[in-house]
Amino acid sequence: MSCRELVALGETSLGAAAVRDMPATSIIAEGLRAKILALHEAGKLQGIIAITGMTGALISLAAMKALPFGIPKLLISGATAQPIHASQFANYFAVQDITVMNTVVDRWA
Repeated sequence: MSCRELVALGETSLGAAAVRDMPATSIIAEGLRAKILALHEAGKLQGIIAITGMTGALISLAAMKALPFGIPKLLISGATAQPIHASQFANYFAVQDITVMNTVVDRWA
């Protein structure tokens, strides 16, 4: 699914008036959340894995958090291990069943 498709899905889910002043990442996160829930409801999703950086982690965590407890969820990201970002991730990890794996070595180009 492309970013444009996720934005369109997010706009549909939230409503055009609601997205007027929202950041694009929030709209994309809503689109991904809606898509993941639709796949789950259709019986086409058995779990979710996201391998990503900071922005992708925040986008994918919204979808993971929306899934029912017990559906396997794995986030692989170096951003989650950085103390400076701890408060941003705290809401997702406190009482959720999301497994987080730090990338031991990130390769930067």
